[in-house]
Amino acid sequence: MSKTKAYIREGDIYQVNFTRRFTAHFGLSPQAYTVNARMSLAKELLRETDLSCTQIASLTGFGDLARFSSRFRQKTGLAPTAYRAQADR
Repeated sequence: MSKTKAYIREGDIYQVNFTRRFTAHFGLSPQAYTVNARMSLAKELLRETDLSCTQIASLTGFGDLARFSSRFRQKTGLAPTAYRAQADR
């Protein structure tokens, strides 16, 4: 169960109401906020560590390298390895 759903269940808040309040407060849906946070962490790990892309995919919750690479490319326009190479300049 996702943390959002657990929070909703514990607080007896309807999901639509939670999503509306969250979006009003943060300017993003809970899902978009989570993806952005995971992507920011992935970028930091690519810039600051020598971890493999597979390790970063796992640590940031993308599950596998293919999914991570695809989402990273969608968000940044670069493959993770290209982003790392560019950051090393």
